Amino acid sequence: MDSNKILNSDYLDILFEGRNKVYGAYELRKNYPKRMMRSMFIIGGIGVVIAAAALVSTLKPSEGPREAITKEVVLAEPPPIDPNEPPPPPPPPPPPPVKPTVKFTPPVIEKD
Repeated sequence: MDSNKILNSDYLDILFEGRNKVYGAYELRKNYPKRMMRSMFIIGGIGVVIAAAALVSTLKPSEGPREAITKEVVLAEPPPIDPNEPPPPPPPPPPPPVKPTVKFTPPVIEKD
């Protein structure tokens, strides 16, 4: 590229000189600021709509005090305790303690 053209050309034109601009990366980089602003406005709009919905729901007058719903629950009688029934067996004894690990000793090589 000529030195006069370098001073007047865009950064992307210098970067993509001699490369395939039709491939898509050139277009993505060229239109990036426009896409970013559009996406920021869309996200901001969604945030404003959600905030407005929350504000409207809090400012909406209530319908008055609500009446609590109570329901009586009748439980069945527990089974009677039989005094002649033997008590449950005691739990099994705990397992014996594990032996500590034996220190590794290197093998001794002896001649036959």
